[in-house]
Amino acid sequence: METLTLASIDIGSNAARLLIRRIEADGRTRPASAKLLFLRYPLRLGDDVFVAGSISPARVKKMCRMIKAFRQLMRLYGVASYRACATSAMREAANGREVARLIKRRTGVRIEIISGSTEASIIIVPAAEIFLMIAEVLGAKRIAVPMLGLADGIIDDM
Repeated sequence: METLTLASIDIGSNAARLLIRRIEADGRTRPASAKLLFLRYPLRLGDDVFVAGSISPARVKKMCRMIKAFRQLMRLYGVASYRACATSAMREAANGREVARLIKRRTGVRIEIISGSTEASIIIVPAAEIFLMIAEVLGAKRIAVPMLGLADGIIDDM
């Protein structure tokens, strides 16, 4: 049995989330996944970006502290690989790319600022695959699909 621990960081306009999952695979069946940690921090980037157009120095400082904490948690859990994505607030911030570079320098964590279409595919595609599989097993013709958070989709997309 092979075990791999993965993490995803989702930086949205309201909050940032860290999800750590352990994936186990035996090579014969579909891999099993267990959530080890889910943490949400109310960063509120949108309060800066959607009013002033950029991320304030005070919010950048909070972001750096938060990402350092996320990095430490990933180390404690033995994360082998991670993906950190930022969505609309970082995309629309005049200084979004500059902030991502600064965070990389200060924390070592690379933040990928993703497009709206990439964000949608990360959220929707894995969810659709999961629910189609359930429908197939149950023999259902129709099935309602709830929205999943980006953090879950990032790991499914890795």
